[in-house]
Amino acid sequence: MSENTQPTQQEIAKLVVSIIKKGIPISRYKGITKAQMDVIYNQSYNLYTAKKYEEAGNLFRWMALNHHIDKRAWMGIGACNQMLKQYNEAIAAYSYAAILDVDDPLAAYHSIDCHLALKNYPQALSALEAVILLSADKPEYAAIKKRSEGMRDTLEKIIQESHGK
Repeated sequence: MSENTQPTQQEIAKLVVSIIKKGIPISRYKGITKAQMDVIYNQSYNLYTAKKYEEAGNLFRWMALNHHIDKRAWMGIGACNQMLKQYNEAIAAYSYAAILDVDDPLAAYHSIDCHLALKNYPQALSALEAVILLSADKPEYAAIKKRSEGMRDTLEKIIQESHGK
């Protein structure tokens, strides 16, 4: 810290980077409780369901900034960006959510529509394969597994046709 009692902006930035590298959410240092994060999530979700995607996205981003390991925040950011047709940003958020919970197929599943909208067919196929693999032996994901298997066949044909041209 500098000679005076107040840290400089550079010292604060170094501290924040150090905290994040350790995997410790900033919310812990700010004294934000899990219950408070749940309230923010519920507000964000309610805005999303009211189709106020920009407002919801801002709250989800606040959540991600303050608790970067909360998968709900990243899924919310992805969903808002997807609804706003900001597909690359949605894919990035879904990818981060997938890293936070590698056994959950939902992030990959939601990224499929974004890849399709961008005509990123090989990436969409890769996401479909991930969903099918991650959904195996999980009855709660049987519906998305079945849909993904059906989409895979169609997408493989599209890719083959595009290579044949």
